[in-house]
Amino acid sequence: MPANRNALIRYKTIDNCLRNPYRRWTLEDLVDACSDALYEYEGIDKGISKRTVQMDIQMMRSEKLGYNAPIVVYENKYYKYEDPEYSITQTPLNEQDLKTMSEAVEVLRQFKGFSYFTEMSDIINRLEDHVASARMKTTPVIDFEKNESLKGLEGKFVPVFWSPVHFPKQAGTMGLLLDPAHPAFAHFPTEGHTDWQWWRLTTESKTLCIDSLYTEVTPLVECVDNFANNRRLANLFETNCLNGKLIMCSMDLLREQARSPEKKQLLHSLVEYMKSGAFNPAPHTSPDVIAQFLTAGQSSSREKPESIY
Repeated sequence: MPANRNALIRYKTIDNCLRNPYRRWTLEDLVDACSDALYEYEGIDKGISKRTVQMDIQMMRSEKLGYNAPIVVYENKYYKYEDPEYSITQTPLNEQDLKTMSEAVEVLRQFKGFSYFTEMSDIINRLEDHVASARMKTTPVIDFEKNESLKGLEGKFVPVFWSPVHFPKQAGTMGLLLDPAHPAFAHFPTEGHTDWQWWRLTTESKTLCIDSLYTEVTPLVECVDNFANNRRLANLFETNCLNGKLIMCSMDLLREQARSPEKKQLLHSLVEYMKSGAFNPAPHTSPDVIAQFLTAGQSSSREKPESIY
């Protein structure tokens, strides 16, 4: 097994090298890159031989592993992919592969919910998504949907003016709560609380009440409700829905970006997060639950706050 793992590390390293069009790779360069990778990942410091890399290249070129890599030699010493778009990570799965992966996912799914296997949940979710995408011959995409009639509470930046017990119609929550270290905010400077970059983001938003689905979503930006209502409120959350991953944002990030660079920056940060491997929501919810926000809206027995702007 260790030998197989080391071989996979070498294959991936060679693949990464040959996908880099800005450098010319000799056999010696590939040997050095593979040796460095084995030391980094496995602590192996004895290096590898040229013959080992030559055999790896032949294996990648062959059909044995299903790669059929179009590796060519030019100028008698440099290696590259004849197809610059090729990568061994993009090798399509055949029907037998899909069947095997589906059976593995079914077995792993039985361990969901056991505390000992909590860390496996993300792996199982990614496998399910990969198998579903391969069966339907679809590729991952990022799709933006806008809903002008999104229903929710009026978004506010300022806190309550006075006790809501005595002034029940006043507007305002008690500020935002978020984790600035979350990768969704890697490109958006923020603290864990409300600050001035959130002014237009919150005032041009709808605040969603997630009381009934708090266990089905992961809030990224929460609004702290006043003590008189004490609801679970959010402006941004993530979840899994059907075979896709979903981020729902009730802040208007698309309009007037020239006037509000914070909108453009937060959108950029969210897109980069969704493109990354860190975007793996744990909870699941149904389209019917999401539709409550997008169509009929939220019902509430509490009186709606009046604007104070």
